[in-house]
This record gives sequence, structure tokens and C-alpha cells, in this order.
Amino acid sequence: PFISIHPGRGCLASALLFLIILAGPSYGARPEPPALLPQTHLVEDGEFLHPYLPAFRTSNDGRVAIEVEDYYLKVYLLTPEKVDAPWHQSTPGTSKILSDQTPYRGGIRHYPDGERGFSHHFLCETTSDFPDADDQANPYACGANGQNDCYDLTHGGWQSTEGDAATRLWGTPMTVEVANPKTPSAQIVDVRLGTSVAGPLLPGPVFWEPMSTRDGRLLVGRLGHRTDVTWNNEHAGTTETGRYDLAYSLLEDGASDCDVQGWQQINPIAYAPYDPRMQGKYGIAAFPFRSGQGEPISATTVFGGTYPWVDRDGDNVFMTTLSTSLGEQAGQYPHRCVPGEGCIDNDDTARLKGVSVAGLWTQGRTVHIDNMLNNTDWGLPLDPAGHRMVTLYEQSNGTPVEVRVGAGGRHKDTHYPDLKGRTGNTSIIDSVENIFNHQKELQPRSPRDVVWLVSNGKATDELIFDDYMNPDGFIVSNMIASVSGRRLLYQDGRFGDIQLQNAAGALPDRWRTPSHGLLREGTGRAEAVALGGIHGRGVWLDGTNEVSYDIPSQPRDPKESDWYVSIFLDSRFADDGVLRNLVRYPDGTALALRGRSDLVFLRDNGNTVSNTVTLPMVLPTTGWAHIALQLSDRNRQITVYHNGFAFNTFRIDDGFFDIVPGQLVIGGEGGVGNQAGFHGWIDDFKIFAQQLNTEVACNHAGGTLIGIENNSNWQNVADLYPVEFHDTINQQVSASGRGSFNRYACYSDYSSVHGIDVKRPPAGAVSVREAINFPEGPVVFNQPRPDSSNNAFCLSCHQTGGKAGLGLDALTLNPDVIAMNDPRRQPLEHLRKVHGNIPEGWLDGRITAASQVGSEGFMLDPFLLNEAPPAVVPPPDDPPQATLNYTLQNRVWSLLTVPANSSAQTVTQLFEDDLPMSTYGQTWIIYTFDQLSQSYVIPSADSTLAQGDGFWMIQITGADVTIDLPADVPDGDSELSDVCASSVGCFSAPILTSQSASNWSLMGAPFSSPVDIAKIRVTSSNGICTGGCDLEQAKSQGLLLGEQWAYNQTSGQYEAISSASFLQPWQAFWIHVAALPAGTEVTVLIPKPD
Repeated sequence: PFISIHPGRGCLASALLFLIILAGPSYGARPEPPALLPQTHLVEDGEFLHPYLPAFRTSNDGRVAIEVEDYYLKVYLLTPEKVDAPWHQSTPGTSKILSDQTPYRGGIRHYPDGERGFSHHFLCETTSDFPDADDQANPYACGANGQNDCYDLTHGGWQSTEGDAATRLWGTPMTVEVANPKTPSAQIVDVRLGTSVAGPLLPGPVFWEPMSTRDGRLLVGRLGHRTDVTWNNEHAGTTETGRYDLAYSLLEDGASDCDVQGWQQINPIAYAPYDPRMQGKYGIAAFPFRSGQGEPISATTVFGGTYPWVDRDGDNVFMTTLSTSLGEQAGQYPHRCVPGEGCIDNDDTARLKGVSVAGLWTQGRTVHIDNMLNNTDWGLPLDPAGHRMVTLYEQSNGTPVEVRVGAGGRHKDTHYPDLKGRTGNTSIIDSVENIFNHQKELQPRSPRDVVWLVSNGKATDELIFDDYMNPDGFIVSNMIASVSGRRLLYQDGRFGDIQLQNAAGALPDRWRTPSHGLLREGTGRAEAVALGGIHGRGVWLDGTNEVSYDIPSQPRDPKESDWYVSIFLDSRFADDGVLRNLVRYPDGTALALRGRSDLVFLRDNGNTVSNTVTLPMVLPTTGWAHIALQLSDRNRQITVYHNGFAFNTFRIDDGFFDIVPGQLVIGGEGGVGNQAGFHGWIDDFKIFAQQLNTEVACNHAGGTLIGIENNSNWQNVADLYPVEFHDTINQQVSASGRGSFNRYACYSDYSSVHGIDVKRPPAGAVSVREAINFPEGPVVFNQPRPDSSNNAFCLSCHQTGGKAGLGLDALTLNPDVIAMNDPRRQPLEHLRKVHGNIPEGWLDGRITAASQVGSEGFMLDPFLLNEAPPAVVPPPDDPPQATLNYTLQNRVWSLLTVPANSSAQTVTQLFEDDLPMSTYGQTWIIYTFDQLSQSYVIPSADSTLAQGDGFWMIQITGADVTIDLPADVPDGDSELSDVCASSVGCFSAPILTSQSASNWSLMGAPFSSPVDIAKIRVTSSNGICTGGCDLEQAKSQGLLLGEQWAYNQTSGQYEAISSASFLQPWQAFWIHVAALPAGTEVTVLIPKPD
């Protein structure tokens, strides 16, 4: 009998169909089924099985999207506001990310009359967070009353002549109009195309899978080895001719952005790190490329990948690398058609599978990605009729286990066109990067710092870059087979021994890393399906086989560094007291398991026991656990972690796990008593030459640290670990000033390949991640970024001489630039600003009123980065003297109100004679305060400032600026009443109240003369102040809380307005109203000077 996993929803029988094509390689006995068995075939019944974010080419804000490969222009709209659950838990398919799952008008015939269709497409524009003077600002308000958003884009389309003898790039101006922008109901209502511009005729075929960077200068694509390319090698001073696949073209200085007539010179991608025009501009030029085994890729190498995509900053290039098929390995993997799905034979053998990445964030090394993008190595189609039930595993009792496998890499799946919103080519790669990180549901779930959602034509998954960026990464082995040599050959055992990937990015002058992990032919296998690991693939050890890493000699003394070692284990043996090898180092020391309860530390090649520690809980069988060691003091001090939490520390004076030349071995037989090797699945074997903090150690175990307030389940977990280790964490958390807890835990979930969502700690617990990783934080929008130059966590990636943002200058304090204007943005930070319409209720309700913004953009940081006003201290000076002019000091905040009735005046009308409107939002800005949401709002240049409302204002033009009022602005409104203490009337300022919470309000006097503070009155609709109270009486009656605070820009401190006799023109103040019974109305009456 067979046990079938994911056989499909159909119930019809089908004949058993075995396709034995050739004997293929020998892999040894089949593994037992993994503990986690997600659906890797990706598609059933005309729908994706998981949430899918299509690999489209998009506008720079990620919203307007086009399909890459089709003769027609297929335009879509991405609507992140529709996503209403964490992405991995969202509705399968594209319905929650696309406005419409079919393209606008079903596709637009847009190529010039008499010409052939465009076969490959891309979009080009230059909207950015820190724009140059000639950059675009997409979108902009358009349509009736400016209620829609419009995008002015350049559509790039490649067109070849008959026989692909020559090709031409056309550029077509394209305006896309969107109704209800930035809302769940957003939709495209019009696409307008301008006159196409023809680029020069170039030799050879179409530049396939094109992508331009956000600056509109760099174009990357594929040539397909179809024609000779001649190019200048400025690095070597030679002219080269060759046939290449991955290639790029860079606009020369003087050419306009997105100019299709300027992309003429084609260079092979391997030349980018040697190209002086690329160096210092794009991250892909920061490091010479290396193969997956660290072999150098020269400037003239024919790099072995295909189907490229470069990210919007030009930092990393993605590519496909595999040409494997199930037919090649049929002898080892018996298979049959899926019952009820029909049966077609469509196993593709082209190099369309196996997504890899190389560039800045891998330090040049080619990393084969271990996640659902590489769901299988086999070229089985999306069409379920081409899926197969494959015998992958065998129960311990000998029963074979089948798993449904499909959607591997058939790039144009014409047999299965039913998927809604699909890319149309399974090999197309793209990512929204951090573009939608303003929305919590689309922020990464993984507890790491550099994570993107990346898609190809069949799947979307998170890609974590942290380990590849680490300059001290020594082994990062995610148990997927490696790609080696300039041709990126896949070392999965078809050619002999299996060579497992070591994706550590350390450069040879720092650490000489093992090229790969070796699994001898016939003793085991590299998984061909993304199963067997905690996420992605693992390796099965049967108690006799082993994975070995050849450790070379090092350029420095390894004992001068601390070392971290970790591994995931899924044990398949009894807690029987038998000693089993886990990890053996070439220095003769070893770590073994006794049963599933104890870790045994051995030396002298296994003949001497140095120490034995008992685990906090017995390792599960058929379930994952994580073991880690932190070694310090020349490898003599050892701290032991279980599931990301430390539980024992001790000393071995002779040292342990020293890095010396020789073989490092996982599993395998040998040692004292000829003990067995580990039996079960392993994954993510890592070694770093660093001391990790407690949060990062937990991250490597797939978790994040939490402080426990009231959660009995996690309290029980925490109680398994000694108090001293909780105290260590508590010292770190307390030192950051962000709380204190008696007990902590490494919050993780090994029951799902998705693990935890780092943004959502369990109920009754609090995340302490930032308190440990970023104690100098948080980043505050209106303050300089904190100095992180001594933060060990940051220094795990940033180093002296680091390239393209990875140097120490990215961490140092710049007191002259507030965070909102600092170009140094963290990888997961949201976009700095957006354009066009800003709808009410956007940003999870933080936006309380709709607005439209011009080219200056709408700044997101004030709403998404923590704000912290200056500390309240006693006033050192008197308030400024009365004047209708006000001097804004350079780089100094002022708390102001317009000393007139400004309700009919826009920001532009008020300040255009004093400050440049073209740089509003860049060199100067205003923040009003919304009483209802109790949050700041950035008014657009066309917005009005209500009379009596206060606001923050700052300018960074480089010199002090004096502002004044337009000549025709009247004094503020005033009205006589019995309560008003002025003979000429009072300005009434209503204050919103709440039954559940106190409320702040920011106000001032809309008058051109000083106001007697003693005459300000507060009235309430009930209680003692119905007849009016002065400020002190209102405070004593509990209507107001504390003082009313103004801000002195000279001292940079708050001052109680009671310290002075008069409120000066331009001077705003905070007033704090207590929580009051429902329906209570409170009004502040500011007397007009007589």
C-alpha cells in the first residue's frame, strides 16, 4: 500500500503510470516523511493554493503593474489596502492584492501600425524618496476635482525583426488613471498612450525579461546567447566579443532618464563589478560575482544564469539556474499521474527553474534560494494534468509515501491558462521589496532585519538576506544543493557526490569558507522538492551517512574571534541513552546526543567526555528543535541554547570547536564506542565568527524574544530555563528604558513552515526585540537618527570599508539631519513619501482627513516613525516679544499659530514669499495636530490652516528665515458673550472630549497683538465651569490636566504659559483636557486684545 500526501481534490481513479526513463543517480534508502508537509504543488482547481503576489513590472510605488511577456499590453493595479490579514494567512491567489484579476480592457494592442508586437515589456519612471530636480512625482491628482491618481510612465517594449536578426526598443508615454486611489476599491479607469519613440536597431534578438532601476538609468535583461556582442572592457583596456545571456545597458551621462534611444551599448552582467560607470552607483557592482561555491566570476565570463531581475536600486540580480527534470531521475523517484486530474507528459528540461541571487546583499556570492520559489527542481507544469504523485519517502515500517509534485518550471504553461492574475511565465521574477511596508499585513513575518517578499510566476515567499550579508558568515548551509562554476552547475548528485550549498558570504581575505557540504554518492540525497526542512529543504541522515565540510587554513587566528554554531534537528530515535554523533570538528572535539535528553561534549576524537548537559526538555521525535552554542574567550567559554534560549554556560579550559584545517562532520558513525550518527532530518547548519546577542540567537532559532506579562503557556516554557538567563535579558531590556519582566521566552512555532509573525506576539506577552537590537532607538521622524556605531547587532553587517550603504558611515550620528530627511533608510523601512491623493482612514486610520499633495509628496515618517516631543522642563527665558514677523531658525523646530484669520489661506499663500514651495516637504515642512486621532498631519501645499490651530514648523534651508503675513489677511474672529473677558470679544476654540481618555489640543491666538493670559477662559457644558473659569480654576476643578505648554525655539524646551503675562503673536500652546462624561462640551475663549 501507498500513503499519498496531497493527492488532489479529484476523486476519479486513474491508472498507475510509472515513467522509468533512465536509472539515474543512486541516493540510498528513502527518508522517512518530514514533520512538515506543506503543499508544494502550488496549484489546484484553477487557483493558487497560497497567497500570490504576481511577478509583474510595476511603477516605483508598486501599484501600476504590467505583465512582462505578451504581445498585448496587460495593465493591472496592485491594491495593498485589500489585504486584510497577515500575508501568509491571506486568501490564496491574487484576489486580495489585485484590484481586478483580469487586465484592464483585457490587454491593449499598442504597437505601431505595420510593426510586429512587443514580446517583452517593462515600465520606467523616476519617482523616488529623494528625488533629483528632474525626477517625476507619480502619481499626481487628476480627474474631476482631482479625486483620481494619474501616473505618467514610459512603457518599454522590445520588438524583433523576422528571424530575430535584429531588435529595437520602443518607448511609449503611458498615463494610467486610477479611481479611489489607495483604497480597497481602487481601480484603473483609463490608460492613455502617447506616440511611441523608436530606439536604434540593435543586432540579435529581443532583450528578454527587461527591468529598469528606479532612477531610469540601468536596464537589465537577457540575450539568450543568440548573437555576438562587442563591448569595451574599460577595466582591462580591451574590446571583447562574445555570446552572453545576462546583460545590462547603462545610459551615458547626458542622456535623459528612461530614454530608449540611449540604451545602445550592451555589457555582460559579469562585467558590472569591473565597470567604472557602475561602481559606486549600483550594488551589483560592489563585489565581483562568485559562484555558489565561491569561485570567482571574471568580467568576461558567460555567467550561467538566465531570466534575470534586478531590484529597483540595482543592488541584487536574481536569475534561474536549473535545467533538471523528473524524467532524468525517474529510477529513483517512481511516479504516476494524479488521480482525477488527467494525464499529460510535459516535463520541461530548459534552464527555467532554480531561482538564485547574487549581488550586494550576498557579497557577490550566488545563493540558491531555499524557499517556495524553488518548490521543486523538476519541470512539471502548472497544469494539474502534468502533476505527479511521486514516491518520495518511506515510513519506518517500509510503507512508501507519495507526495503530489507540480508547478515546477514550465515557463509558458499554455495548457493551463485558468489561473487568475498569473504572470504567464513561471520563470519571471520580481519583488515589491519594502514598498508596501507601510501596511502591517504586508510587512515580513520573519524575525530578521532584511526580508523581502519575492515572487516568480508560480509562488511568493519571504527571502531573508541577513545571513548572506554577514561579513563573518563561515557556514550558512540551508541543505539545498549548490550551484558551482561559471555555468552554475547544479550539484544535486546527478554527476556523482552531492554538494550542499554553503551560502556564507564572507570574503576570502576575512575568512576562507568551505565551498560546500559533501554528501557522498549513494549515501543520501539532496531533496528535489521544498520539503524536509524547517522551511524549505532539509537533509536526511540515517545514522550512518554524514555531511562534511572541508575547512581550509585561515588568514587570521580563529581563536581571536567568538563563534556561534547552530542547527535544526528533527530526531527519529528513542530517548534510549545511546550516544549519537551530531557535529565533529577537525580539532578532535565533538558534540553528541545521548538519547534525546543530553548534549555530550567530547574531545580527543571522542575518547574523553568534557561535559554533559541535560536539555530543558527532551527533543521531540518527528518534530523540530534547535540547538546552538556560543563560544567565547578563545573557545573556552561555552553557552548552550535550546530553541533559541540559553540554559547552560560552562568552561572547557582546553577549548572546544576550534577552527583548524580538516573536515567538519555532521552525523556519521565513529568515535568512542563506535557510536551511531544522528538519525533524522537536519536543516540550517550555521557558523558565524561573532558573538550574537540574545535576540539574534533566538532569531536563528526562528523566534523572537518576548517578555511575559500574563500568558500561562509561555510562562510554563520560560520556567524551564534557569533564572540567571532571564536576568541577563532583563538587564538588557531594562537598560533600554523599555520595561522590565520577570520571565522571558523565545517565541517560536515549529508546527508550521511559516513559523511566527514577528509583529504579533502572543496575547499577554510583549516583544522586546527592539529593546535588545536597537537600545539607542527608536528612530524619531523629527530627530536625528541615533548613533548606532557601537551597536554590535548593527556591526554584524556594517564594517569599516563596507560598500554601498554597508559601511560605518551608515551608523554614525548626523546631528544636522532629522530622520525624516536622512537618506540612510533601513532595509525594511516604508517608503519615505507618496504622492497624489491621500484618503481619509489610510494608514490604519491615522489619516483623519482626505488631502491631495503635489510634487512635494506626503511624508509617511510622522505617522509611522515614533515621535517624541522635547522633554518638559522649567522655562529658562521669557517668551519671545510681540512681532508680526517671526524668525525660523535653521534646523530648529517652532510651535506656532498664525496670528490672523488664516482659514481662507493655503500654505502656499501664507508662506510662498518667504520659503520655496518647490521644496515643501524637503527643506521645510508643517505638522498640524488632529484632535480626533490625537496624531500629527502633514497639510498639503494647497491645504488651509484653520484659524487658531497650532502647528509645528521647521526649515533646513541653511540659514534663518523670517516669515510674515500677507497684507490682506484679517485679524481672527471674535464674538462677545457673558463669559468672554474682553470688551471686543473672544475667539472660541472648541476642544474634543472623550469619556475614556484625556485629550490634547494644540491652539493659539489668531490675533496680531499680545493676549492677556489671565483673561483666557474655559467653559464646559456642565459642572462648575459653565460660567467660565480661568486656566488655574479649570485645572483645580479637574477640567484641565497640568500646565498649558508653549515651546521656546531658542532653548529647545517647553514652557508653561503661566510663567508669562501675555501670549505673544505666533505663539501656540498645548492644552490637556481630562476624560469627561459623555457629551461634555469644552471651549477655550481667547480674548481679543482691545
